[in-house]
Amino acid sequence: GEMFKSFKATMELQQLLGRGEHEKAFATALHAQSLELLSWLCSKVDPSELLAARPSQILLTSLVQQLAFDLGASTSMKLKWLLATLPRLDPHDPQIASHVPKILEQVAANLAGCTDVLGNAGHPCHATLLAVSAMVSQLAR
Repeated sequence: GEMFKSFKATMELQQLLGRGEHEKAFATALHAQSLELLSWLCSKVDPSELLAARPSQILLTSLVQQLAFDLGASTSMKLKWLLATLPRLDPHDPQIASHVPKILEQVAANLAGCTDVLGNAGHPCHATLLAVSAMVSQLAR
């Protein structure tokens, strides 16, 4: 049943993307609370395509939170997305202001948890990790 459910969800997302409804596709994937589905969607879309749709702050906050949840898998893609979406977060937006500090704290902790692996300067994701971490601490101020 699980396989079919995710297949059905993937088809639905593909239809939304086909119609250029990027924000709706992301809202659907985030609502499903399936990291697998979200990763699949992120691999199909360039961050600029979603950001061009000027997604809501609520959607961006949720996206950042879910992307940072498990940085051990699809690391470079998730970091690329965080790098693109974090600058669009407005921590003072009244819709998200109360949640942002907690979420950024969580993201920072998850990034710190990756440092063992990505902290090695030779790692291909090293520079991105540093850039994302810097952004998070800037936003958290």
